[in-house]
Amino acid sequence: MRVGHLGQDGRAPTPGPGEIGRQPRRIATGHRNSVAVCRSGAGCAAGVGYRRAWQTRAVMDAEEFWALIDDACAEVDAREPDFDDRRDAIERACEERLVGRAPAEIVGFSLRQWQLRDHAYRYDLWAAAFLIEGWWSDDGFMDFRDGLISLGRNWYERALADPDALADHPAVRDGGDVLIGNEDFNRAAHRAYQRLTGEPDGLNAALEASPEAVPLRVMTEPAGVRWDVADGDEVRRRLPRLAGIFLD
Repeated sequence: MRVGHLGQDGRAPTPGPGEIGRQPRRIATGHRNSVAVCRSGAGCAAGVGYRRAWQTRAVMDAEEFWALIDDACAEVDAREPDFDDRRDAIERACEERLVGRAPAEIVGFSLRQWQLRDHAYRYDLWAAAFLIEGWWSDDGFMDFRDGLISLGRNWYERALADPDALADHPAVRDGGDVLIGNEDFNRAAHRAYQRLTGEPDGLNAALEASPEAVPLRVMTEPAGVRWDVADGDEVRRRLPRLAGIFLD
């Protein structure tokens, strides 16, 4: 098991109420340096009252969202054989597709991305992310979930159905240093929104003002059963294929 990001005793710190449940809820609307922080889970003051009719709309339809992502994936995967170069390329490809949309559609896209990110906020996926990337932090797992979305619908849905299926991904199955996480994937929507409106923080403000964002602010702890990722036998039982790559 990778130990570069473990505790001083060489064990992965199993998150507890003091580490996840009580930490500030990050409103994951944009780049890490520009997100709002909400401690109560009830919403933040930033951007409240900032709303125009053309900025508010329903969450983008899932089929429409994934069609855009998968089209960008097809373009990038055809010309970027190096997985490490893929992160920047998929961000740019999505940005170019979004800049051709209306600002309200970009808000809807971001709301759908937020929803999908929250659907993946699960302990079993966090354990898989730890095996693959070696990180155990809330920020790191948020980046992993954005990166998972950026891989396209097939990999996202396979991972949610069975996190161990990520062992089949070409960048994962050979082991080594693998980084699925994509911290900057959110920037695609923000850059496209700014290019259309000229407002540097306009998308954050629109998301904060959107009533559709309210239910997306309530999740403060991952779903599922928490278990000790430092227990090799437990890891092999729950994630046998990933354990075979990164533990054995």
